[in-house]
Amino acid sequence: MNKDISDYNIILVNLDGLRQDKVEFCDNLNLLKEKSIYFPNMITVSPYTLTAHHSIITGLYPSQHGVDSYYHMFRFKKNLVTIPELLKRANYFTRCDIQLDTLMTKKGFDEYDVFDEHTVDYKTRHRNILKDISKHDKFFLFLQYSKLHTYLVSEVMSKTDKDSNDDEYFQNVQGNENRFVSHLKECDDAIGNIMRTLDDLKLLDKTIVIVMADHGTSFGEKKGRKILWYICI
Repeated sequence: MNKDISDYNIILVNLDGLRQDKVEFCDNLNLLKEKSIYFPNMITVSPYTLTAHHSIITGLYPSQHGVDSYYHMFRFKKNLVTIPELLKRANYFTRCDIQLDTLMTKKGFDEYDVFDEHTVDYKTRHRNILKDISKHDKFFLFLQYSKLHTYLVSEVMSKTDKDSNDDEYFQNVQGNENRFVSHLKECDDAIGNIMRTLDDLKLLDKTIVIVMADHGTSFGEKKGRKILWYICI
């Protein structure tokens, strides 16, 4: 980077549910890892998205920002300052693209979009968003990729008895892992698409791209309540 840091665009991408130990299966992520700064020992504040998102966007623990459980999704403390608010003060255009509007506060975002996780075409959507936002002098963009989570819910949660606590899921750790790995290429392709689009728009050299996961995914290594099957504690 040879410019003032305040001149760079910032893109924060959440690969919802991606496990750190599965990055090795992702060519584009590995390339970014080799060329960039990599933090191998990150720990989430929460095993579910809405609480983790509010911590990410504020830098605060759940007990501090108020969204400390699913039942407290509307308890975000409105007096708190968010990252997009700080960036707006520095003349950034701020935009969020997310699966549900309960998963992230709208505070500080100039534009806030919600997509249908079951029908979304991430590649086309992300290309269009990047082309549109590139019209601004500098921008902050938050993107959520939720396909790993979507697949897991449709392929596992919907096919088992949520009220039962039998061992059907927990005794199939390898099968659960194989199922997860089978969807990693599509996830990785989404990252490759973002990077190629930035290159096409001549934005790569002036954009900081941060790729992270809000939490991991359990393969059933530890038996617990069924509602926690697909998340990592």
